Formats: sequence, structure tokens, C-alpha cells
Amino acid sequence: MDRRWMKAYRLSVEYDNGVTEFLQFAEKNLPNTEGLFPCPCVSCGNRDPKLSKEKIRGHLVSVGICQNYTQWIWHGETMMPSVSQREEGSVDMDDRLEDMIRNVGEESFKKAHVYDNLRKDKEQPLYPGCTKFSWLSIVLRLFNLKTKNGME
Repeated sequence: MDRRWMKAYRLSVEYDNGVTEFLQFAEKNLPNTEGLFPCPCVSCGNRDPKLSKEKIRGHLVSVGICQNYTQWIWHGETMMPSVSQREEGSVDMDDRLEDMIRNVGEESFKKAHVYDNLRKDKEQPLYPGCTKFSWLSIVLRLFNLKTKNGME
């Protein structure tokens, strides 16, 4: 199933059609749920309580779907594709494991400055003499407001 709708604008026809297809997929692949399903919206994150399709639709339109929920295991999708679904020439993970282990140290070393910058931003006051807010705390609050209100 095409998941491009998950990144579309929430008030677009593409997003609405994707939500409809997603809910139909869940209903088809999760029998005996009495019409209640885990809600994959940003706020609920597939945690209990289970909700009706109408409430889930409302949540998905108002706050959006979790962008990292790409394999719909809580809505009837299997964890791994079967052997018959895999591509013929797929790369064996064992072949790449050695490369991944070798690269772990290099990548984390290259990104060490990101943590240092965040720590500096956390300690930097919003303005001289301000003790209540740091620059980082305000940026995080603004991002939080932005996502809660569906701004892009």
C-alpha cells in the first residue's frame, strides 16, 4: 500500500484518501476488534484505549499520523515480508554487518558536536538576565505549538 499520503498536507484530498485506505486496511486485516483499533496519531501513538474509526480519522486529520509508523503491525500488517515477497537479489544483512560495526564509531564521532551545541543552547539565556527560559527551551516550545496546531 502506498504510504506517501502520510507526508501530505493533512487537509489535502491525498491525505484524506490515504486515511480512508488505512482505516479500510485495518478493518480488513484486524477482524474481531468490535470496530475499535489502536490510534496511530501523534498524540496516541497506538497506545490504549482503542478508538472507533471515526475518532481515529478525527485524530489523524487534527494532529497527524506518527511519521515513523511505516510498518502497520498494530493494524494487521505482518512484521517481515514472506520469502516469496523478497526480491531475488536482496542484500544479505550478514554481509553488511561488518561494515555497519566499523562505521558506528566514525559516525558518532562526527556528530559529537551536535550534543555540545545543544548543551550550550540549553545554558544560554533567552536574553541577558533571563533565568526562566533558555534559547533551547523557547525553540522547543515553539516547535511544540507548531505541531499541535498543524502548522507546516
